Amino acid sequence: VAPYGNRPRGIKIAPDGKTYVVTLENSNNLLLLDAGFKPIKTVPTGQGPYGIAFDREGQYLWVAASRADQLQVFDARTFAQVAAIPVGKRCWHFSFTPGDRKLLLACGRSNTVQVIDPQKREVVDTLQGYKLPWG
Repeated sequence: VAPYGNRPRGIKIAPDGKTYVVTLENSNNLLLLDAGFKPIKTVPTGQGPYGIAFDREGQYLWVAASRADQLQVFDARTFAQVAAIPVGKRCWHFSFTPGDRKLLLACGRSNTVQVIDPQKREVVDTLQGYKLPWG
């Protein structure tokens, strides 16, 4: 990935199986690859993109921009950013709960797990007492 950035951290395949998306942590971008792993283009992100996931319907791509203290939301077809949710320090990885009603975000330098409402695109709760939660 050197021509496009460095330090790949997360990779996911789009729900349609046609595109892979890779976060390049030290380059502040995403690298899009076709199904044969050939680079298509890069997309700018906030600082330190790390964890990544598509929603179940494949409409949105979620990216933890760990050094920007944001959880970013991109349109999964155009890769245009549609939202940036302020979150804790160094939030690295996350997971949707069953049914995608909530998203749990591990914020390592805040020692918390933040609960995100993906419909409202906001933090609705912060769970305390974790030491450097990572994923």
